[in-house]
Amino acid sequence: MLKERAVAMGRVWEKEEKIIKVPCKFRYKEEGILPIDPFERASHQYNLIEAIDDE
Repeated sequence: MLKERAVAMGRVWEKEEKIIKVPCKFRYKEEGILPIDPFERASHQYNLIEAIDDE
C-alpha cells in the first residue's frame, strides 16, 4: 500500500491504495476491467495517480 495523491475527475485526494504499473508508464489504481487503450484506462476504469517520466 502506498500513499499517493491521486487526481481524477477534477478532484484531488490522498488515499492509501494498491497501485499497479502499466506499460504506458502511468500508474493507476485498479477499479475495474482494464481497457486496451491507455487513455481509456485513465478516463474510464482507472484513475491516474502519477505520470512516470523515466526517460
